[in-house]
Amino acid sequence: NSSDEEQEPAETVKKPRKNVASKDYLPEFRSGAYALLITLLKNEDEQDEINNYMLKSQLIKEAQKHSDAQFVSHDPKNHYTAWNSMSNLIKKNLVLKENKLPARYRLTDTGRELAKRLWHGSSDSNENETIFDLDKETFDKKRKNQNTLFTLLPGSYDIILFIDNCETNAKKQDLLIDEIKKSGIKHEFGKLHVGDFTWIARSKNASQTDLVLDYIVERKRMDDFCSSIIDGRYKEQKFRLKKSGIRHSVYLIEDYGSMKHMSLPEKSLVQADVNTQIIDKLVVHHSTDPKDSAYYLIHMSKFLMEKFKNRKLYDANQTYLMTFKEFNEFSNKNKPLSVKEMFAKCLMKIQGLSQEKVLAIIDLYPT
Repeated sequence: NSSDEEQEPAETVKKPRKNVASKDYLPEFRSGAYALLITLLKNEDEQDEINNYMLKSQLIKEAQKHSDAQFVSHDPKNHYTAWNSMSNLIKKNLVLKENKLPARYRLTDTGRELAKRLWHGSSDSNENETIFDLDKETFDKKRKNQNTLFTLLPGSYDIILFIDNCETNAKKQDLLIDEIKKSGIKHEFGKLHVGDFTWIARSKNASQTDLVLDYIVERKRMDDFCSSIIDGRYKEQKFRLKKSGIRHSVYLIEDYGSMKHMSLPEKSLVQADVNTQIIDKLVVHHSTDPKDSAYYLIHMSKFLMEKFKNRKLYDANQTYLMTFKEFNEFSNKNKPLSVKEMFAKCLMKIQGLSQEKVLAIIDLYPT
């Protein structure tokens, strides 16, 4: 067997290193480091004290379930994977590597404490937020200092389609809005800092804050889709959708004439479509015209009404949902940036630097 585990030399167990600023270290939600810590913690719960270790192969297999980053690279030109985070965890004394044959990995006391904080969604870290922190951990930290926890009981709330104001500013949008109005589904207009459509749960007696359901839609007409690829908005919008804290993101692409008459080759547009689904793991839905787009949004609204009609909704960790105010506040791209945030945004503009690579760089060099 030529596995990595069997190739590692037999050595004595390394002594745990001194804590290297691990107290202030907080992995990004669903990053490689996050997934490794959570996986090792769950393994400890299932094993006794002697066998609470994991081998590299099984650790990679289980950790992938908790990570958006890939642990195995299928690109021969890109050797960076989520597994690279392991060296940083070992350096920070969060994971102990026993160089037996094969190598064994287990949590240190410090790593176990951090993993439990990540799993339960709470943190006392005062580290500056970055553009990569628009996720569950950030909202939980903010909410910890705000007594806003509440519950919406089944039947006590309405599901409302929330439409960004920008979708009503042009005559070409009239047909879509008209169809939504004709359908009779509850909807309203307002400002969204990310996406064009989302769904909110609102208490019928207006006594609670609106909660944002885990569904968001970014709508692109084919000519605008083409333009966004050329000017870079396409990459930025996908990134912000993935980091919005909403789990189910949909790219709604609306046809507009023949793809052969666009400013990019048809092959490039098809490739961008496929990349969005395979690499970015976003749902892509194609519609034929504004009317067809409206039908999709109407059916989604009815689906969500049916799905949530008997569900209790929490503004809490056990069933994570953001309030609408939190969602819009943290997804605002025009908020003041820290030095670390600005550095990360600059790195993202460099050809070939993926989100995972930028995260690794700013982790070592914050400024």
